[in-house]
Amino acid sequence: MNDVKILQIGEGNFIRAFFDYYIQLSNEFYGYYGSIVMCQPRTNTKVIDALKAQNNEFDVIVRGKLEGILIDARKRVTSIANCYDTVSEWDKVVETACLDTLEIIVSNTTEAGIEYVATDKMEDAPMVSYPAKLTTLLYERFKKGKSGVVILPLELIETNAETLKIYVLKHAIRWGLDDDFIEYIYNECSFCNTLVDRIVTGHIDGDKDPCSVYCEPYYSFVIQGDERCKKAFPYVEGMNIIFTDDTKPYMDSKVRILNGLHTMMVHAAYIHGFDIVRDVIMNAEYSDIAHNCLEEEILPTVLLADDVKRRFANSVIERFENPYIDHKLLDIALNSISKYQARCMSTVLDYYQLYSKQPLYMSKALAYLIRFYRGEFKDGKYIGTRIKNGKPEEYEIRDSKQVLEAFEKAYKTDNPVKAIMSDSSIWEIDMSKLDGFYEQVKEFYDKIEI
Repeated sequence: MNDVKILQIGEGNFIRAFFDYYIQLSNEFYGYYGSIVMCQPRTNTKVIDALKAQNNEFDVIVRGKLEGILIDARKRVTSIANCYDTVSEWDKVVETACLDTLEIIVSNTTEAGIEYVATDKMEDAPMVSYPAKLTTLLYERFKKGKSGVVILPLELIETNAETLKIYVLKHAIRWGLDDDFIEYIYNECSFCNTLVDRIVTGHIDGDKDPCSVYCEPYYSFVIQGDERCKKAFPYVEGMNIIFTDDTKPYMDSKVRILNGLHTMMVHAAYIHGFDIVRDVIMNAEYSDIAHNCLEEEILPTVLLADDVKRRFANSVIERFENPYIDHKLLDIALNSISKYQARCMSTVLDYYQLYSKQPLYMSKALAYLIRFYRGEFKDGKYIGTRIKNGKPEEYEIRDSKQVLEAFEKAYKTDNPVKAIMSDSSIWEIDMSKLDGFYEQVKEFYDKIEI
């Protein structure tokens, strides 16, 4: 058995298909010789119990297109040394955290997992939140005189490691831990912001391995790491590992290109009868729209080297075409108001600064978003109508009650576009006051015939 070099807090589909898969490749082909101890962050032991029943092993099935090549491959992950329950086996988790060989603590506890819970106490053992658990584990390691470790959170929040570090320090201060421990956190432990990207579809019923997980070939791991991190982290050639001084431009690129393109195309496509991303991007008309939006509006506002952002944009189109993933448009449309603000508004604002005019494709996207939200409440659900195969079809519009009520109210006015774009209860800014934006969106909206 390889030395235990990694303590992993998280047992879900993503971290197993993303991080554990990577460590498996490191061990098989690049001489890493490091194993993982896996723990679940909460009380549910379903996954680790299933893994224990099969010697902590599982398959990762990689399916899709990568640089024009169709891939359908299965890899057995055998790099998990043990799986421990953080409740009934907390002492073993602490023991692992204090191993001489340990170099990395990695986590994926969902975005909600990195939170500060003031009621967590050190004597609770284990605590509720991941930051409190991590504080305890690092303190136990510190008390035993062990060297510091690299902290790699994979949770999809901006500056994830910096946020986690703040919460760890807050717990340490609140619990009255040694000043030397505070110095240990600052000087000997490396908290490294990350940005991870891989579509993981999860387990498919009927697969021969009950613990298997399916994912796409695309892989991106951006790490804001120091020299300690670079030394501890294994390198696998061809897996798109990027060390950087700042993850923010890469986060911005992902949000604008991948997520922004999703949000830009979803509402028009769904209203016109499409159901999944692949069918939209394989359609000649929508493919042209997507490419034109990328070239003319999104890419000029992304602050990365031209070859880097174009390479990522090309990979996004290829990922949308994946023949093995049926990515539902209606799922992407969930909470579209907040998504448009987070994914598209920065492109709109920056484009105007660059060209002194409003972007056509992003304006049209907002027009269709507003049309997508035209509906009414029926039996507690907000229902819209589209045309599919020449016939009207109802669909549920899912968003916050506040947003849905705002749209219902707006559609009772003479000008729902104006009412929605100027509604400060759902937008961060009054979008009707952006120079020429309302007029352009209204023009597109009035041409929608459905």
